[in-house]
Amino acid sequence: MCVYRVQRRAHMRRVFQFIFAMIVSFIPGAIGSMYSPNGASDAWYNMLNKSIVTPDGWVFALAWAILYALLGIALFLVIRNEKTRLSKGRAYLLFLA
Repeated sequence: MCVYRVQRRAHMRRVFQFIFAMIVSFIPGAIGSMYSPNGASDAWYNMLNKSIVTPDGWVFALAWAILYALLGIALFLVIRNEKTRLSKGRAYLLFLA
């Protein structure tokens, strides 16, 4: 088999692993957003006396998106790690906890 094909196959495998890790990491956020009210439309939250340093709602959405993306990158690094099956299993359990 041509070296180029082997390299391309390995590259495509890494791309699919990265996409898989991102999807898996964003699933809890998607499920949570279905069952929690939006900050802007939540009357209870809007009636609270908030501090003047409380950021706008879009800041929280951005922060959660960044956190889930970082979780996806961490999962991708665990998937790509060449450690033993036992240590990878422990890492998966910690990720899912």
